[in-house]
Amino acid sequence: MHKKQMKTMLSVLAILSTCILFICILFVYWLQMSSAINEESYSCVENLAKQRRDNIKAVLQLNLKSLDMIAATLSSPNIKDSKEQQIEILETSISKTSFKQLGILTSNGDIIATKGSYFDELPIDYYENILQDESEFAFLNAKNNIEKRYIYHAPFSYSNENKAILLGVMDFQTFQNTISSQLYDERFNITITDHRMNPLITKFKNSNNDFNTQSVTKIIESLNTHTKNDIYNNTELLKEDTLSFKISGDKYVMHYTPLNMDHYYIVSTIDDAYLSTDSKYIFKISIIFFILTFVVFSSIIIIIYLNLNKSKSRIHKTKLEFETVMANIPGGVVEFLYDDCLTIKFLNDGISKLIQFSKKDIETVLNNSFLNLVHEKDREQLASAIVDQMTTNKTVEIDCRIMCKDGTYSWFLFKGRMISNTDQNPSCLCVLTDITDKKQVQHELNLNMQRYRVVTEQSDSIIFEYSFVDQSVYLSDKWDNKFSFNSKQPNFIEQAKKVNLVHPQDYETFKTMFDLLQKGKKYCECEVRLAKSPDKYIWCRIKASTIIDENDVVSKTVGKIIDIDQQKRETDMLKQKAENDSLTGLYNKGTTSMLIDNYLTHKGKNGKHTLLFLDIDNFKNVNDTLGHLVGDSVILQVTSKLKKIIRSSDICGRVGGDEFVILLKNTTNMDFIRNKANEICEAFRQTVSSKNISIDISGSIGIAFYDIDGTTFNELVDKADTALYEAKKGGKNQYIIYGGNRIL
Repeated sequence: MHKKQMKTMLSVLAILSTCILFICILFVYWLQMSSAINEESYSCVENLAKQRRDNIKAVLQLNLKSLDMIAATLSSPNIKDSKEQQIEILETSISKTSFKQLGILTSNGDIIATKGSYFDELPIDYYENILQDESEFAFLNAKNNIEKRYIYHAPFSYSNENKAILLGVMDFQTFQNTISSQLYDERFNITITDHRMNPLITKFKNSNNDFNTQSVTKIIESLNTHTKNDIYNNTELLKEDTLSFKISGDKYVMHYTPLNMDHYYIVSTIDDAYLSTDSKYIFKISIIFFILTFVVFSSIIIIIYLNLNKSKSRIHKTKLEFETVMANIPGGVVEFLYDDCLTIKFLNDGISKLIQFSKKDIETVLNNSFLNLVHEKDREQLASAIVDQMTTNKTVEIDCRIMCKDGTYSWFLFKGRMISNTDQNPSCLCVLTDITDKKQVQHELNLNMQRYRVVTEQSDSIIFEYSFVDQSVYLSDKWDNKFSFNSKQPNFIEQAKKVNLVHPQDYETFKTMFDLLQKGKKYCECEVRLAKSPDKYIWCRIKASTIIDENDVVSKTVGKIIDIDQQKRETDMLKQKAENDSLTGLYNKGTTSMLIDNYLTHKGKNGKHTLLFLDIDNFKNVNDTLGHLVGDSVILQVTSKLKKIIRSSDICGRVGGDEFVILLKNTTNMDFIRNKANEICEAFRQTVSSKNISIDISGSIGIAFYDIDGTTFNELVDKADTALYEAKKGGKNQYIIYGGNRIL
């Protein structure tokens, strides 16, 4: 009986020992498993928080990039001295950004800004700080201490090489909208704070949770003094950390990481229930194992094993979510060691899609070397940029060519930073953005500029570009070789008139062409005389076409100036020979007939005009007795006198040997007509002598009136010839009006 009791006792002890051993093993296992889960989960929390930080920084960098581009435009020499152009650029640029107001803070504290009141609502000490380069980015309360402002600034060169600050302001709602996708996670409470953990932007998952109604400041204040001091010390030094705490009996995990912008932080808080397994469940299983038999004990082991797999699956799911986030980042992400071949540690699916290499291809074909992907001409530049980043701690940002699977190269913007590793070479984590299309556009632009330069240099014409915005003009080098006028003066069109660059008679034609172009006419040309020197003009043909800007506004005109002086003078000479009488220089018969008919048919159609048909009396005797040379001399003397008598608006021509026709335009006064006729008769009277022979000559005139005696040249000449015949018949040296004396 004693032995049996002993055996029973031993059995009980064995069972108890087994159960105790099992409980101990189970407890130890539970502790290790919980520790592993917490460690891995904390790591995932940190990685996800850092990834969110990087994504938010990337969004902020877009605003930085747009602000830098505007600042670069404002730094242009043609713009930075003009407040009006600066305002115009700011107003044009603001529609292309997320900023509510843009402004320039000058070195003396003045603000040049677009429409709005955001700058007026910001505290004055902020402007004093940024003038001393103490801020790049800030959340600031407005003067009402209710609304927040998101403000960023970028320095640039201002008038007289002084530095100015370009400011961009967003209201709170706009800024939160720009990063809302980065702040949303159904598991996390996410907050942007300053270095004293005062919340600036908060995105809570559930407004009914007690925790969500408390600010980060209250959470920090609820911690013990030692923990608070550790947090403040870390944030002052821009460090990051992960800690756990309890609120109302619920456990939470917090990770804070700096944005590296004016001591701002991303604070992510998650309920511990998402990170740890249910310890009570494990203890219940342990009690069941203690009560049940060995089979139950075995079943518990299986259940524990299944729970372990379940925990691993949960961890795997968390990792998969992290990898999914990485895979969906725009562009490509790669991390490589800084060794001889830039060994790849990590790359996401985005870069594989961009270069068409699978991860397996990169491992087998390229030996997992990022350097093998980079074009050999860009490798030295990349290495130099990485070394420079290690010494200056700045972001690496260069353009380089990356090889694709088909052997071609695409241009990428390489942007990243070095990461220090204690156990191996430092690594570089970077983002690659495909900029091939941008490079092609830039290449085409360079080619077009080269083509323009070659055309300008090889053309015999002068190439010009005139801006309707600032009235400035660019002229190719051939201008200075031909003309003495300085083209660098402002208000080119007005200056051309002041200095008589354009002949006064041609200026209206010149200005009208530019007015038509500015109003939208696509192409114009004109012929004007330009001053080669102060006392010499040459004929030039100007051809110009308009250029429309991105707002469909005519901004410039481009064209060429062609020297046609010799051609023009030769044409005028031929025209003069064809139209004028070779002896007198007056119009010949054909030209006289054409000009008179054309005038009577068009411009003078409704007027009153007088036609005079003239003939030299006794001219045949001069030719027969004194010779043709004397006769030509008589004609020239008569012509000289006629030119002095008739008006510049009248038409006068030689239509025969000693016959002339004069059209007196717009003559309604009969006394004026009679006086002119008497003057002409007097001009004809003279004595011609040669070889002791003297001959008296005179002139006879026949007069006819337009629309009374005829409406065409032939009709009027026919009537005037009849009157001339009567004058000759009546004794010569007189004028006769066709049809007798009549009142017009």
